[in-house]
Amino acid sequence: MQQQIRKYWSNLGLALKGIVVTGFPIFLFVVAGLVTTLVLSQLRGAENGVNMAYQTQLKLQEVQNLLLDASTGVRGFLLTDREDLLAFYQEARDQLPEELNSLEKSLSRYPDQLERFNNARTQIEQELSALATLLQLAPSLREAAPGSIDSFVITSQVVMQALEQQLNTLVSQQQSMLKELESNRQILLTRYYVAIVLSTLAALISLLLGMRLFASGITRRVHKLSLGAESLARGQSFNFGEKGHDELGRLASTLQQTGRLLQERENEVRLASDAVRQKFEELTERHHQIVLLNQLGVGLQHAPTIDATYGVIETRIIGLCPHVSGMIYLYDDMLNAFVLKHSWGTQVSQQDIIYAEQCRALNLGRHYAYFADPYYYCGHLADLPQKMSLCLTLAVSGKKLGLLVITGDNALAEDQRQILGSMADRIALAFENLQLRDSLLQQAIRDPLTSLYNRRYLDETLHRELERAKRADDPLSIIVADIDHFKSINDRYGHDAGDEVLKALGAVLSSHFRMQDIACRYGGEEFIIVLPETELDDAIKRAESLRQQVKSIKVELAHGVLEMLTLSMGVASFPVHGDRPQLLIKHADVAMYRAKSEGRDRVEQAAL
Repeated sequence: MQQQIRKYWSNLGLALKGIVVTGFPIFLFVVAGLVTTLVLSQLRGAENGVNMAYQTQLKLQEVQNLLLDASTGVRGFLLTDREDLLAFYQEARDQLPEELNSLEKSLSRYPDQLERFNNARTQIEQELSALATLLQLAPSLREAAPGSIDSFVITSQVVMQALEQQLNTLVSQQQSMLKELESNRQILLTRYYVAIVLSTLAALISLLLGMRLFASGITRRVHKLSLGAESLARGQSFNFGEKGHDELGRLASTLQQTGRLLQERENEVRLASDAVRQKFEELTERHHQIVLLNQLGVGLQHAPTIDATYGVIETRIIGLCPHVSGMIYLYDDMLNAFVLKHSWGTQVSQQDIIYAEQCRALNLGRHYAYFADPYYYCGHLADLPQKMSLCLTLAVSGKKLGLLVITGDNALAEDQRQILGSMADRIALAFENLQLRDSLLQQAIRDPLTSLYNRRYLDETLHRELERAKRADDPLSIIVADIDHFKSINDRYGHDAGDEVLKALGAVLSSHFRMQDIACRYGGEEFIIVLPETELDDAIKRAESLRQQVKSIKVELAHGVLEMLTLSMGVASFPVHGDRPQLLIKHADVAMYRAKSEGRDRVEQAAL
């Protein structure tokens, strides 16, 4: 009886030892699995946060683009009265409410950003309402106060720049949030590996203690289990090889299954981590591209002329693609071809003029080639290494304004080509607006018949040049010229003949004087020439030279050739004859009439 009791207690002790050795490591590995699952869930939450932030940033970019389209379309219409430009405004007006609602929903989780967005949204809606009102009032404003259109356009540009700054702030906040998510991801990974190592070491310690409880016959099996546990702690797989049904066999089987589970969880964590890192890198690059695109738009809006845009374009393209070369061509109506205006980099074509049949992009909109068949490259790039080339047509509403050509040694990524395409669209729209602005300016200051400056321009310029002469203590002279017997020419040959005479004289005046001199048609057959930094004696000599040249003009008329055209001219000078524009003109005009009264075809200086 006593022997049975001792055997019972001995078996019970062995069973308890087995439970301790087997159960405690299993418990620790279960805890490690739960920790791993929790970390994996948190990483998936981080990835979802990155995806939501990425979509929010894309929506912010779309809102910025729509705002730019709306403002640009209205400004173009106001400057040119071309209704086709309103398509940009109408499309943006229809899409903006939906985009703004979607963006508000995306930002609902972030109270600070939502408050900033709501402020920006209120201003956006007010600006859209102002643009709509301005379009309704545009016809009456053109008739009642033409200059007010320019004031409204400038005000609209200022408001749009302020809105764009607010939206850029939201984009920057999204970027900061992504950096914080990336930092949290690293912390979660560290916690994961610490939990695995600690639980495995604890299991190893329990196994070592258990080895002292069992007989030396099981030492080898326990040692193998210990080696396996160490391998699991290092994140390595291990074949325990135990197939028994005792405690050690079950422990080996459990460790084997736990190792597989940990390996699967580690793979999932690694994949999730890689996905988050890749998404973060893509979003960082996308943000950089959006910033460059916005900076290009702002730079183009502030450029006073097309020539002033070239440096802005070069800087932003190099910011996107650092090692490329570039060429900008503008369409020339007279040549019916595209003429090189600006270039940068080492791989620049020597062909300054491109005809339509030489560039595939002029038919396709854009053309990209990278180490392709020689036939696939555009003909105008034949003198360059046939590596990478991208040609982009600069066009608005089907009208081709120019060509942007990018060359280099390395391929362009798809997202780079898309951003370059968006840049080309903005460049084309800016070129269109600047050309329209220059055309309107020339129409406002040029005489349409002679192409000389008109009286309005003379009034502004003569005052400015006189003030400059006063500050610099320089002389300034003017010539008042009148065509002799012009009324007789009209009466004898008709008004068409008179127009031909005026055109011919306008051409002579344009070529005869210096670039800094200002030749104007003052009215009818009367002309005024402003000569900065010119003494009275020099002005008389130039007037005499003009008189001789005009006498040699032969004007082709419908019924023959008109010869011996003559001018009567009067010359006055600052400071000799006065320091005010109208006083100088009056003195020169009196001298001109004296020349007519003394026989015409003469040059007379104003009386002192």
